[in-house]
Amino acid sequence: MHYGLGIDAGGTYTDAVIIRGSDGAVVDSKKSFTTYPDLQEGIRSVLDSIDKEYLKDVNLVSVSTTLSTNSLLEGTGVPVGLITVGEQPVEKVFPTQHVKWVAGGHDTKGDEEFPLDVDASGNLH
Repeated sequence: MHYGLGIDAGGTYTDAVIIRGSDGAVVDSKKSFTTYPDLQEGIRSVLDSIDKEYLKDVNLVSVSTTLSTNSLLEGTGVPVGLITVGEQPVEKVFPTQHVKWVAGGHDTKGDEEFPLDVDASGNLH
């Protein structure tokens, strides 16, 4: 059995959820206080509270932070950059002047379709 782990560091709480891959059922979820500006402590705390039996079989992790999203949308914080990975660049304006396209990608099963161009990341501006 495989599971997915989702983590979100929000303004007040950091949430973690374990989802069973076979049917998408939530099998465990926990919450801890967000530790701003060092989010690692809050993330570590919420992960320590998740059932370890599920964690050992996690094969997909998704991490997001509402704090970062809100900072971008509100125009607060410091300038940021965007690194996109994939073979199909999107033709649109992003909320930053610093965008880098890097070749690479995986299919819907998580298997590598195109190797990551690690050399491209050395020249971010």
